[in-house]
Amino acid sequence: MTPTVEETSAADHDELKRQNQAYLTAAIEAFASGRMKDTYGNLLHALWLDPADVQVLYLLSETCIRLGAIEHAVKYSNAVLAADPTFKAALAVQIEASVRKNDLSRAQSLLGQYPSGGEFRHMHAMLKHRLMVAEGNYEVALAELSDLIDGRDDLVLARELFEQSFKAFITSGQKERIDEFLDALGLSFDDTNNRNASRQSFEPEAASIDVIIPVYNAVHHLEICIASLRRYPDLALRRIILVDDASDQTTKDWMDRFVATNPDTILVRNAENLGFTRSVIAGIEASEAPFFIMLNSDTIVSHGWITGLWRGITAREDHAMAGPLSNLAYFQSISQPDLMNTAAGAHDVRIIEKRAAFVRANGLAAYPRVPFLSGFCLMVRRDHYNVAGPLDAIDYPRGYWEVQDLALRMIDLGLFPCLVDDVYVHHLQSGSVATEQRAALLSDGFRRICARHGAIRVLVAEEFCRNSGDVLRQKDGVSGFFATAAEKQASSGPMQGPAAQRWRAFPPAGMISADAEICLFVAHAPYGQLSESTARYLLELRNVGLHVIVCIAVEKVGDPIQSDWLDHADAVLLRENAGFDFGAWADLLRLLPELWTVRRLMFANDSVAGPFVPLHGLFEKIRAEDAGFFALTDSTVPKYHAQSYFFGWAGQNLSAQPLRSFWEGVVNLPDKQAVIDQYEIPLSDLCDDLPDSSCQILFGVHDLFGKQARLLPPFSPAHWGWKALINIGNPFVKTLVLREEPGAVDAVVAMTGADAAMLKRHVEQSKIAVLFSAQK
Repeated sequence: MTPTVEETSAADHDELKRQNQAYLTAAIEAFASGRMKDTYGNLLHALWLDPADVQVLYLLSETCIRLGAIEHAVKYSNAVLAADPTFKAALAVQIEASVRKNDLSRAQSLLGQYPSGGEFRHMHAMLKHRLMVAEGNYEVALAELSDLIDGRDDLVLARELFEQSFKAFITSGQKERIDEFLDALGLSFDDTNNRNASRQSFEPEAASIDVIIPVYNAVHHLEICIASLRRYPDLALRRIILVDDASDQTTKDWMDRFVATNPDTILVRNAENLGFTRSVIAGIEASEAPFFIMLNSDTIVSHGWITGLWRGITAREDHAMAGPLSNLAYFQSISQPDLMNTAAGAHDVRIIEKRAAFVRANGLAAYPRVPFLSGFCLMVRRDHYNVAGPLDAIDYPRGYWEVQDLALRMIDLGLFPCLVDDVYVHHLQSGSVATEQRAALLSDGFRRICARHGAIRVLVAEEFCRNSGDVLRQKDGVSGFFATAAEKQASSGPMQGPAAQRWRAFPPAGMISADAEICLFVAHAPYGQLSESTARYLLELRNVGLHVIVCIAVEKVGDPIQSDWLDHADAVLLRENAGFDFGAWADLLRLLPELWTVRRLMFANDSVAGPFVPLHGLFEKIRAEDAGFFALTDSTVPKYHAQSYFFGWAGQNLSAQPLRSFWEGVVNLPDKQAVIDQYEIPLSDLCDDLPDSSCQILFGVHDLFGKQARLLPPFSPAHWGWKALINIGNPFVKTLVLREEPGAVDAVVAMTGADAAMLKRHVEQSKIAVLFSAQK
């Protein structure tokens, strides 16, 4: 066990504090970039090293709020306030938690304790607005929040609250009220009859579209972009217009060579660096086509992209600009920026082509009107552009918000941007603009557009786009459809190599003996956290006379764990999370072969909540019957078998070769269903090959349905008949049921008198573990 700061000698104290600070620093960095998985894990590791660290406890409460783990947020913020009652940020967490629990009277009472002046002014205002939203006063809350934010993008929490408030409003079901609000802001878009009856063709005229590419250095990305243009030729392309914004000599020379050998390309050269907006304007002035496309030099286009954008922009006469979906493009992003931020090899290009093909096939071609589009790839109708006026190079000389400003000016004239949901263009985001400079330009542009159009209009336009159903649908489709080759390969067979493991507490000498009853308990705790429900389970197992060896499935076996594990187990093994429970049990049997000599060997895991009653009665039944095999419950899905979350063998069966051979053959399978098919379902069938073939199912299907239970259609009482199982004495309920069945937690509390908050924390911990496992 890793000692805590309080338990160390003076010599070790500094090293543990250093480790604690390293985890805390990593957590803060992860929190700032929105990486909640890394934030949560690092904070827990920091907490195990110093359980009294108030800053860690507070950050955990904030993180849990964002993860939806409300009872954990309350627990951690309570700990902060107990240590330091003046820690007002923890009080803010308590207010938010009360709102999430719909305890508005408590939230209002706590808000009365929160100071409203000085450094607390902004937070008090946000908490007040949070309560307004909870009470349904959406419009007032959004208006006052926008006044608070007005032109300032540094108020991250206020922007976050505005986003949450708008989403709450549009999902409230009050369509007429929402429409009135949007109409008052000039953002009410009627997409009915979304077709241009006068359009004569579904193909653009030849040589009717120019592509304008502003260039500033980053020649490698320019080469990739041009190569993709040539890979997908289109008769509608009239000219490629390169605008050199005083690039370096290498980039100048490349453009000179390209233009000399490509007669459909012209080069506009700025004598000095004028910035993105002026460069685009120069390209527009050099273009004579009725449609032009503003295209960043760090993009990779896809098959049919020009015609696809044209179909969108000509779908209605009042469409003035059209933009595609992408990986990295404002709200138009349908996936994480996981492909090539610096390069594009042949393999990467194939992935992009597959993604673009999926978007084409899955798109509805509805071309919804939206208030904002990204300028990374934008088709514009020249006649509408001329009416609305040019891009504003005075307020937005380097870009950033210049396209959104133009969009709002067009909307005021009855002209609209539209989203082309069946075209995909990849965005590399080159390094032509440094990160710090980009942040400064974004901040300045945001201040200027709010000053011109009003903060509430700009903010609502952003949220309107963020909640676009077409983008969300394509995003869900992409994430569900695309699995990496590695994931597909991994699910086809055993994992390679043994799982890393490390003893934190080895079984005491003499514990494993001929008259011993041992429980091998597997817990999935990626960051070493022990839920209170699991702690009670372990305590009950020891109270009935079992020695408990816990195997904790963790992310890294070298990281610290919660010290409470050693208070509830006789031995603790940390093991890499691989092979599910059967892989862990098999490893314990390999590490401790003397386990085959004990009186009774039980296998259990933390996939249940409970026990809700002491286990003495249950184990009296097990010991009285003394069957060769026992299990808590059974199932007929897909055929009859004992379930593997509580089972075991006793007596001479433990020395039988068929049983040992079964466990020697267990390997780490990456697919849960494969584990069930190959290992769980055959468990009870092993009885026929063992010296003692007797089998005891403590709460079986026959207890619920009688002697003919095995003849019934496939049924799992632990999942679908759990209330009936509780009524006949089963002391557990599957955590999966509590996690996924609405009202299950309240029902368990009513039936068993369980501690509701503790049960909810157990479910929250399970949800977080499942969420983060899916993010691997």
